[in-house]
Amino acid sequence: MDHPVVKNLESIGHASLEDFKNESVGNDYFGNEIMFGDEIVLDPMTGGTVLRESLSEYLEEQYGFAFREAK
Repeated sequence: MDHPVVKNLESIGHASLEDFKNESVGNDYFGNEIMFGDEIVLDPMTGGTVLRESLSEYLEEQYGFAFREAK
């Protein structure tokens, strides 16, 4: 049985974006798995990558940012 990506390559000549939908592309600064299509943030100062949903935690830890509710 062929892998779905191989089938697409053979039938249409290229891979489909759908073929990569559930593919891991690595891990972020915190060790969270980054999946194809996830929103990420790149830190040009450190070269680090973080999932967008973890950005506030990253900014607090790396740069001392403080997030508070306005009163």
